[in-house]
Amino acid sequence: MATTTMNPVVDTLVLILVSLVSGVLSMLITLAIVMPFAGALVRFRANYTPKTGDVRLTRDEGEDEHAASDGGARDVDSVVDATFGYFGMLARVWKLERWAGLYKGSVPTLISTLIAFVVILPVALLFGRPRSPYPTEIPSPSSSTPFSHFLAEAAPPPHILLPQIWLHYLAGIIAALLLIPLQILINRAITTPYILPLRRGSTRTALRTLLSPAERAKPLRLYLTPGVALGVLCESLIAPVLVLLRAATRALPGGFHLAGAVPSVLLGVLLGTPLAVAVVRLTLQRRSEGEGAGGEGEAQGLQRYTPLGGESVLEVRGDAAVTGLTGENGGEAYTGLVDCLRKVVREEGWGVLARAWWLALGGKS
Repeated sequence: MATTTMNPVVDTLVLILVSLVSGVLSMLITLAIVMPFAGALVRFRANYTPKTGDVRLTRDEGEDEHAASDGGARDVDSVVDATFGYFGMLARVWKLERWAGLYKGSVPTLISTLIAFVVILPVALLFGRPRSPYPTEIPSPSSSTPFSHFLAEAAPPPHILLPQIWLHYLAGIIAALLLIPLQILINRAITTPYILPLRRGSTRTALRTLLSPAERAKPLRLYLTPGVALGVLCESLIAPVLVLLRAATRALPGGFHLAGAVPSVLLGVLLGTPLAVAVVRLTLQRRSEGEGAGGEGEAQGLQRYTPLGGESVLEVRGDAAVTGLTGENGGEAYTGLVDCLRKVVREEGWGVLARAWWLALGGKS
């Protein structure tokens, strides 16, 4: 009986094709599941909720007239609501924007994920997953969390694995920095009150809505958005720094090395969550021709999810007219990462910097 032999080259190509198809399908399924929750997280952290008596939100006369023509203006006291949490924001998105709102920002998120995959894939293929007798400690660039290393049963020999682990993280840091413009587009697409069309030629309309004229004229200026690059870099460095702390504590006797992980986890939450909040706020701040913020995008002819003057999912600081602030820099744009953190605390309180802190314990914050 004759037997057929397959060409090894054909076998390899088929295997690569199957892997790519399965990878894309897995990516699409993951995006479909995660996107509504990620979008709610961005909105929750972006929602501007000034403290009573410190900030007053007002609309200009033209907006008041437009709001009245759409069925009545909002009361100033109802513009901001700081009482609902993460799941309350998720419910608001469903209530006011339905399915379209839950999946806002999906297109730039998919593009960003594909680019990150291309950047990280060569490192994974060249160096693979480090082998050791402690497999539970080895992080995966796509699924590990900053705290998964501290909860493992045993730590690998640092002199063997740390260089490879840091190389994986370095690829992730480079990808995060390269994708800053897309991260800005993602956050603005998620928080925009306008319905961005998905049709031929709609890319230009979306960019005119999400970017200021100065940003469209010089797209590379997005890398210079005040504080964003520094915030992204600091976020990306948290995980590898905690790995070093884990390696430093594994020499402790008995169970002390595991007990020593607890303050490290808390440190990661205390650092990571405020940085995540600040990065979201900074990415929503549009740049004008000068150094400050300004230059709103153009959204002529686009429909809104809710009528102007009606209930909105969130308030964005850069889109509101902020007046009556107490303090020397009240109402001014964020000039950097530290300035953003300082103004958030002064205008809204410390609690804003801890929004959804519990997500950092089980996944990426």
